[in-house]
Amino acid sequence: MGFIAKVVHAAKPWKPYFGAGSYTAAAFECFFKGEQPETFRVNLYNQIDGQEKLTYSEDVNSILFNIMNGRYGGGGISVSPISVMNDGLLDIVYFNKVM
Repeated sequence: MGFIAKVVHAAKPWKPYFGAGSYTAAAFECFFKGEQPETFRVNLYNQIDGQEKLTYSEDVNSILFNIMNGRYGGGGISVSPISVMNDGLLDIVYFNKVM
């Protein structure tokens, strides 16, 4: 489970009392408990004339990883302000762990 998923899970008991602020409280709780994001490998491939070629590979230790074609993520947060929906590209945005 990624860090953001852990925060969302930890926020559930706080929601009746703090509403959206419960996510902030849960983020601090997870951070001070030493919750760490998991490392995973990202492999990107291109396919041209039926031939698949690995074009990028990296081990990512990220608290947030988005593949998107627009500017906004869940809840209307501008995660990738320079993304354009109709440019035919997918944008990859990730935030490395803090510590």
